[in-house]
Amino acid sequence: MNNLDGEFYEAVHYGSAEKIKKLSCDVVVIGAGGSGTVAAVRAAECGAEKVIVIDKTGRAGGNAWMAVGMFATNSQKHKRAGYKDTTDELFLDAMKATRWATDPKIVRAYIENSGKLADWLENKGMDFELIAFDPHKSLIGIKERRSHHKVEDPSHGPGFMGSTVVETMLGEFPKYNIELLTKTKVTKLLTDSDGKITGVMATAQDEKIEVTAKSVILAAGGFGANKEMLKEHFPNLFGVDGNVTRLSLGHSTGDGIVMANEVGAVTGENMGVLLFGPGHHPWSYRVHNVLQRPYCMWVNKNGERFASETAGFDAANAMYRQPETILYGIIDEATKEFIINADDSSGDKQMSSDREYMEQLAVDLKKENDRGKVVKIADTLEELAAFIGAEPATLKATVDRYNLFCSEGVDKDFMKEKQYLRPITKAPYYAILGVRCYDTTHGGIKINERLEVIDKQGKVINGLYATGDNASGWVTQDYGPIAASLTWCFNSGYMAGEQAAKHALSLG
Repeated sequence: MNNLDGEFYEAVHYGSAEKIKKLSCDVVVIGAGGSGTVAAVRAAECGAEKVIVIDKTGRAGGNAWMAVGMFATNSQKHKRAGYKDTTDELFLDAMKATRWATDPKIVRAYIENSGKLADWLENKGMDFELIAFDPHKSLIGIKERRSHHKVEDPSHGPGFMGSTVVETMLGEFPKYNIELLTKTKVTKLLTDSDGKITGVMATAQDEKIEVTAKSVILAAGGFGANKEMLKEHFPNLFGVDGNVTRLSLGHSTGDGIVMANEVGAVTGENMGVLLFGPGHHPWSYRVHNVLQRPYCMWVNKNGERFASETAGFDAANAMYRQPETILYGIIDEATKEFIINADDSSGDKQMSSDREYMEQLAVDLKKENDRGKVVKIADTLEELAAFIGAEPATLKATVDRYNLFCSEGVDKDFMKEKQYLRPITKAPYYAILGVRCYDTTHGGIKINERLEVIDKQGKVINGLYATGDNASGWVTQDYGPIAASLTWCFNSGYMAGEQAAKHALSLG
């Protein structure tokens, strides 16, 4: 398995100093991503006198920095707009999507909390808009960012919703004297003789740190950058050699899951990974946009079609059976110009709305062609075949058959809809590499509806909580409602912060 995207975080060398710095607090949070930063602020609001957040990277935000979508129901904004409470409908949709394999108490808790969280964020200055096309009227987005970021490729961040929430939380840290330790890696959970959590051990660049804490929140993220764990838990998706690229950051190595397992937690249940394809990552997002349009013709390395180009992200399943698990999207000059100049008459509203952005498509295609390996611009199909690695006669036969379908208006192989059948006849021709992609993993540590970690005897590990991508119970490989991942991230952090503070205060 090859990761084609490189690293998106600063590698840190952790020292081996023997001198140990000792700290103490009510709540320590492992991970300064979306769930971790929310958990820290909420814990402090709920009375935790001292909160420490530890992150092994040099910047807070984690994968939430790239995330976009989120849902909520029954918030004050929904009520002001006259929308009904859709908690019950969302709950049933989520449970049906996972075929009741998830924990209904956990799912119910975070959906019920979603409106409360939205109100909380709105009170901190975030301005939401309700997205009308959602039948439940539950999707929410950001009207205007607080800070200015140039977003060339949304998959690499910043995502409007995720990064804005993180920035909002970081703005709250000074108010509550929350201490953030970056470039510091937690290596071990500390317990007493009864198995109760007492703190953590960590290593910074030049010192070791022991943090005594009454409550510990694991918000360390998934394991999207851990090849061994991917193969172990998802052998049907990552068990073959092939090209796959990740959108999760390089620090997503499953540290929280490993540490929880070491103290007796149940791990490995209710897990999922959102694998999609084809994607043109980590290269030009404009070119990726083309690859996702059904106007392409997709072929494998043999130069043969193998699925309908309207399959969208589900094509990843078909790609798994193809050589090197990749494909090439082929268009001609006429289709390229059609995509660039699309307006409302094209019938494709998304493509027409992207028109201004796509004006630079030709420039990006040329850059990708000059880079080599990921895009080829050719005057003949023979040149495209050489680039793909296919026999010229095979590719020509595939194109001829596809062009016949275009002229007849019927795809007799895969029933691609007539409006997307565009012939490949006008040079130059374009071949775009498409690979399978995934964002991150979901799940790993068993919890209950109070976000408390559960051990192998079915009991709560006193003082230990798990949130976000390293917590199980809310998802399986059958992914739930749209925007569920980020919604779970923030809501689980909010709820864990409350519970961790409550536990810390009970200890005096």
